Amino acid sequence: MPQLDVETARRKAWEHANLCVRELRGELDEETQKKLIVRLMDLFATHFLSPKAIGSVQEVSELAGVFEPPKTLEATDVAQMLAEAKCILRGHFELLSGLHTHYFFRFGNLARSCDRIADDIVARLAGKARPEAILVPTSAGAMLGSVLGRELGASVVYADVNERGRPVGIRPGSRAPHGTRVLIVNDMITTGGGVKHLVDIALAQSWDIAGVAVFAVRGEHPDEILREATTGIGYDVYATAKLRLPAYPKDRCSLCQQKVPLYRSANLNR
Repeated sequence: MPQLDVETARRKAWEHANLCVRELRGELDEETQKKLIVRLMDLFATHFLSPKAIGSVQEVSELAGVFEPPKTLEATDVAQMLAEAKCILRGHFELLSGLHTHYFFRFGNLARSCDRIADDIVARLAGKARPEAILVPTSAGAMLGSVLGRELGASVVYADVNERGRPVGIRPGSRAPHGTRVLIVNDMITTGGGVKHLVDIALAQSWDIAGVAVFAVRGEHPDEILREATTGIGYDVYATAKLRLPAYPKDRCSLCQQKVPLYRSANLNR
């Protein structure tokens, strides 16, 4: 699995710093040159270690697949879609769950593919009672919820999110009657925390939850995460893509140990 190559990035930073200082050696004393090299190395390293999009279909295919049985989208379709939209960044990130990872997934980049994603989810819902409403947070998953609402002929109810992107309550004026059959929609599941907030919001409104639909489940073992999320949430979860993007507690993060600059997903999602 392709990961951030910290050693190569820092070697390149050292080479660039030395190249820059070489032109000034006749003007600077040795001590000043050393200090300048250290400073330039830090700047170049920050640049080389900053998040970079993965645009190679081959690389993305090592990270992404689909849940069996495939419906309207195959694994090759998903890899092509994610690579073309440059949805996966490689770097050092802190997710909303507090876990650290080498990868950040930008669902917002898939705006042009939402119709295809919604078609796949509708196919996975085949044979189930159709929802009367969609509950979706006002974050990256909102556009998928809107398209699913249109395809399923369901109204869309929005949940506001806090500064960390977690659902906190129904947006004023966005309502559905008690007993409404609601499908909860979001962009993806990492730990299930965000979806659990949406379930609690739906239950507080006395809605009948039809299930949960997401584009992707991300983690080292997406199939296990999907099973655990279904059990923990208590409702069926329908997902198209597997994103094999491991995440770790901060104290087990190798990039923290190597002092690689950290980017917080709460800031990247704004």
